[in-house]
Amino acid sequence: MSINWKSGDLAFIPSEVMMLKISVSGSVRRFIKTSKPKNALILKPHADIGSHYEDKYCEVLYNGENWYVKNTDIYGERNVDCAIS
Repeated sequence: MSINWKSGDLAFIPSEVMMLKISVSGSVRRFIKTSKPKNALILKPHADIGSHYEDKYCEVLYNGENWYVKNTDIYGERNVDCAIS
């Protein structure tokens, strides 16, 4: 499913999805694999995490922390209107 995400959209993240924290230098600082499906808030739909990552990533709010997840690993519907500031 290809969705043009916007900040504030609600995404569904299935289980077994790899999520990353990236350092300033572009290396993976920390990662997790989701153990169960959960919703997350899209913070940055087109996050720039470094030139050596070919896939497109979103920055999401997951369990109170900011994480990067591949756009192809998340699903959802637009028009949820979760306002963020």
